[in-house]
Amino acid sequence: ALERFDEEFEHQLEATTIASKPLSVLMADIDNLKKINDQHGHLLGEFIVGAVGQIIGELHAKEGRQATRFGGDEYQMILPHLAKGDALQIAEEVRRRVEEYAFEHEGKLASPTLSLGIATHPEDGATRNELTHAADEALYRAKRAGGNTVSE
Repeated sequence: ALERFDEEFEHQLEATTIASKPLSVLMADIDNLKKINDQHGHLLGEFIVGAVGQIIGELHAKEGRQATRFGGDEYQMILPHLAKGDALQIAEEVRRRVEEYAFEHEGKLASPTLSLGIATHPEDGATRNELTHAADEALYRAKRAGGNTVSE
């Protein structure tokens, strides 16, 4: 799935570059998953990873948007034709939906939060790797700020 995502990322980046349009990339990470796993077990943690993926997927099922799981509890999203301001609004919507969602599995309840980082082509990078790195750096700024936030 990640390989297909990367191919789509390259395709969208090329298309938006030719059209002189922006493309934004979001990286997201579940803030307190280790604590949830330690307190409630890995089954609840895996349920949360899947449910967060569904929340992200619901917001990315249009206009060439793509999302994928990127490592254990990280996700990457591409937003063709969206400048940073619009991407910030979508990232905030994802963050808010996760914060407000009641994650319950087999009688166990948890309240994870999400940190997100944003990078936008062309100002933050010209290639898939540059944009991924810039979004990842922004994500770590969000994590260092205490989590449950969006950083650019």
